[in-house]
Amino acid sequence: NPVKEPLPREAALNAAGAAFAGLILSGNGRIVDKPSGLIDPGDKALPLAEVEAFDHGYVRRAADTRLFAADRSEGLTYAHRRVGEFVGARWLAECADTRAKRRRLLEQFSSHGHVPASLRGLHAWLARDARLADAVIDADPMGVVEYGDADWREYRAASLVTPPLMAEVERVVRDPNAEFGLRALLLQQLKGAAIAENLRQLLRQIMLDETQPYGIRQPSAMALVSIGGEDWSDLLEQLRCHAREDSLRLAHELLDDIGIETLSDKQIVEIILARDGLSLCPIGAEPERNTVMGFSRLAKHVPVARLDGLLDLFAAYAEELLPKHVGFEENELIDLQYALALKRLENDDSVDPLRLWRWIKPFNEENSYRREQGKALAEWVKANASVRQAIQRHVLLDEVNDKDVRQRAWPLHRASLNLYPTQDEIVALLGSLDLADPRWRDVLDLGRTW
Repeated sequence: NPVKEPLPREAALNAAGAAFAGLILSGNGRIVDKPSGLIDPGDKALPLAEVEAFDHGYVRRAADTRLFAADRSEGLTYAHRRVGEFVGARWLAECADTRAKRRRLLEQFSSHGHVPASLRGLHAWLARDARLADAVIDADPMGVVEYGDADWREYRAASLVTPPLMAEVERVVRDPNAEFGLRALLLQQLKGAAIAENLRQLLRQIMLDETQPYGIRQPSAMALVSIGGEDWSDLLEQLRCHAREDSLRLAHELLDDIGIETLSDKQIVEIILARDGLSLCPIGAEPERNTVMGFSRLAKHVPVARLDGLLDLFAAYAEELLPKHVGFEENELIDLQYALALKRLENDDSVDPLRLWRWIKPFNEENSYRREQGKALAEWVKANASVRQAIQRHVLLDEVNDKDVRQRAWPLHRASLNLYPTQDEIVALLGSLDLADPRWRDVLDLGRTW
């Protein structure tokens, strides 16, 4: 067949927009080339044929662009959630070319008077279209600020929080009906201001108040952090126990700001898993969890001495809580575990092979956005033959379960780590078996793949 010409830029953007809007609006994670009747309901996938019907059948050709994730072994999806939201919103806005269509489009983003959490990014980018902007901003102004690339830098105006004005500052900050922007600006000025000590109790009250907007709670928390002297272990536990989307987001983001020195491994893990929606279903959040949460940045702040404990706990929780066929919605959690494991190996490469396997076994690195971490781990394991062979021996022969050798080999197939035994490693496995062990045929049969 002749090679097809690349799609023109606009056609590629439109095809990708149709695909990404379909994924995000439906709460699915990927597009697969299967009839809908052959897709398992638990796979969270859309059939390619149905998606291509949205926009001239160009999705398959557009998949060759960098808008889509490079690894397509599990189906098609966006290269990054924000890319999907921007391109998807662009396509939706262009399709909504009449007043009736625009009204019906905006109705898809309303649930009990609010924009669902999983749709806020897609919804915010609709504001780029002048015909939709007013309605989008009215429905979710903070969504436009947070997701829509608005100019949201922190302004300093220390003269607003001097002693003569503090009574008025407290009155405005305390009033939930006061203008949002003014309240947020005043709270920002309290960060690092010595006089903020006089408002410590009010700041703590606002931070913990579930009825306050996130944009008011967050600067209140940052002012408290700058004052010092708070029992953050207790405050973060209160936020976690709220089980609300904004409270869990605040608890997670504060981990970087306050540091983890005073927090236990258990509390850190429970905050991350609650924010991810694995250990509870946050009030105010949608079932889909594939939002950009930035979990992996935590690895930079973890002291080396605490890595083993955190890796053990994350693996233990993930073994129980991660779905059997984890999808792209868990990419941030996967990235975090791989970042922690890499930091551990880079600082101390003496590791029990089976402990390393327990750390990585529950996490499917093929669904990670930062695949270079999986590749770096694979390179380390490849360079440590004794570790590879110890893991292979455990998985294929020693681990107690009712699976045969071929079934046991499946976890070793994972693409980037690639622990599946080579010819020489199969020979080594055969050499380690007792002559009377009937499993030698099954081990030898593993060579069929190559």
